[in-house]
Amino acid sequence: MAWAGAAFNLFLYMLASHTISQSTFVRLEEMRVKREIRCEWMSHRLLPENLRERMRRCQCLKKLMSNYWMQCVIISSLHSINQESYLVREGDPVDEMLFIMRGKLLTVTTNGGRTGFLNSEYLKASNFCGEELLTWALDPHSSNLPISTRTVWAIT
Repeated sequence: MAWAGAAFNLFLYMLASHTISQSTFVRLEEMRVKREIRCEWMSHRLLPENLRERMRRCQCLKKLMSNYWMQCVIISSLHSINQESYLVREGDPVDEMLFIMRGKLLTVTTNGGRTGFLNSEYLKASNFCGEELLTWALDPHSSNLPISTRTVWAIT
């Protein structure tokens, strides 16, 4: 049974790596084409070299500012979770996936409140929760966020 979880983690890693490398390649190609178009436009308009250089520096500065903004967004989205705080409650909408970097979480399910049913397990570094979002994101007809089937809280 443990191999199924490892295989799933490997599948997610490979899928993410492939998607990231594809999108990076597409983005780099778009940037290259835009740069060529700008150079051709400046050449066609017979702009002086000092003006061309200023325009190139302006584009570089714009790109740097965009990267800085993206880093700020990513950093602000990182959670600092306190010990024994609830992250997700069974029955609540799932609006994010959580990737555990360090510490330990406890996840518990009653299988929708079924009498006498209780299942729990610990999640540690390299585990994640919120996988309901994967199925939801792949369904073109889904509109409402998926509902959590588990309660998750931080142990350490």
